[in-house]
Amino acid sequence: MFMEKQMEIMSAMKQSNYELFDNDADDAYDTLEHIFSTFVEYANCVIRMQVMIPIWRNRFDGEELRDKVQDIDQSRHVYHESAISSLKQLNRLCSIYGLSPYADIDTSDRYAVADFVGTWISEIYEDGKSKKMDTTVTGKISEYPLYCMRQKSE
Repeated sequence: MFMEKQMEIMSAMKQSNYELFDNDADDAYDTLEHIFSTFVEYANCVIRMQVMIPIWRNRFDGEELRDKVQDIDQSRHVYHESAISSLKQLNRLCSIYGLSPYADIDTSDRYAVADFVGTWISEIYEDGKSKKMDTTVTGKISEYPLYCMRQKSE
């Protein structure tokens, strides 16, 4: 669902000759990259938090533990705010282009936005897992020759 909506937005941007971006295609795509990156960054921070806090609770005590948890929670909060802002921006783009909202949720509801990011990440992961991305890279030459990748992993 979200992958299709992303394609709709890019198609609408292209059809308008990137008018909202002063006819600058690079600016338009940079904006989309930034928007979608914020969802990834927020999800990564939540995942890191879930993995690290149990370890830290066993490894650290007192002020050291509190500082680590506060630091990562502050980062999560900042990334969450960025995800909220990006989703609002994405929904505005959809509205301007006459498309249905990217995510038809109340963006003032922090839990709804968190749930959206989780669903979005899950869809992106499933899409990649289903090998649909193979068609995107078919025939492309890897930036790194295979022998370099083997050497790096050894």
